[in-house]
Amino acid sequence: MFGQPPPPQIGADRWTATLVGVAPYAEAELSAWQGQLVVVPGVRIDPYVRAVSRRNPPAADVPAAGLFTRDFAVEPRLAIVARPHVRVALRGAVGLYRQMPAPEDLSAVFGDPRLPTARALHVVAGADLRITDTLSLELTGFFARLRRLAMRSPDDAPLPAEALQPIGAGRSYGLQVLLRQQLSRGLFGWIAYTLARAERRDAPDAPVRLSDHDQTHALAAVLGYSLPRGFELGARLRVASGFPRTPVIGAYHDASRDLFQPQFGAHNTIRLPTFAQLDIRVAKRVRIARTSLDIFLEVQNLWNRQNAEELVYSANYQAHDHIRGLPILPAFGLQWDF
Repeated sequence: MFGQPPPPQIGADRWTATLVGVAPYAEAELSAWQGQLVVVPGVRIDPYVRAVSRRNPPAADVPAAGLFTRDFAVEPRLAIVARPHVRVALRGAVGLYRQMPAPEDLSAVFGDPRLPTARALHVVAGADLRITDTLSLELTGFFARLRRLAMRSPDDAPLPAEALQPIGAGRSYGLQVLLRQQLSRGLFGWIAYTLARAERRDAPDAPVRLSDHDQTHALAAVLGYSLPRGFELGARLRVASGFPRTPVIGAYHDASRDLFQPQFGAHNTIRLPTFAQLDIRVAKRVRIARTSLDIFLEVQNLWNRQNAEELVYSANYQAHDHIRGLPILPAFGLQWDF
């Protein structure tokens, strides 16, 4: 972390994980009042099998023992769309979801080959308003409750093959507003703003913290304009809150290795700086027989903004800076569709 050199003893593991899943689903569409009310119940059948080459950490004179496991789940879903007015649509959906563990979490040294599938409940509700024939406004609220997430074991000396445990929980919720302009008189584009929060709990008795990927604010805007003779202008603006990070509140000197070790504060209580980037694009479309050739010039990060991607500290942790993203980046290209 933060460029620390590795300790003198390094753990290592080599394993193979094979995950096979099949997800057939069925749904029905029920319509009433000439389509003013549409109800779509559905169900997904989610069986899977998993094989891991070793279920125990490597050790001298101990043969490797593999692991084979299987699981089966039924995940119901329901979606409803109501149209009380020709320009208004109300919608909602709810469903259960599962996700197999990541292969990198199935190591007997660094994870747990017996991790179960993570589970989630997703709920979405929203409304769509068609302001004009080409301009629409969408409002969407969302909520997700997560269970059985793989988290680092809270024990100082975890049992073999239990470095990770399915004891984590979380929730995500927020609101998104989307204003969309369909192509009209050469102009098209959309503006989306999301206000969201993602939280995690590392154990049942642990405090709630921010997720590593929480973004409170996210704004995206895209604007395009079609000109005569196949020319097109476009621009994209993105602004988002920085990801949470854990602060370093102090350091101590490790005399045995002659280096400084960091002391950390509360988990994910600071953030990286706000991300902002503006990209532009100029394109020309040429018709060649039954094909089309697009010639374009793109300039990413037009402002040449030095967006921070990660924290980095000095050797004694008395000073810190950021790892920066790409500077202004022009690109010229051709795209031939046929």
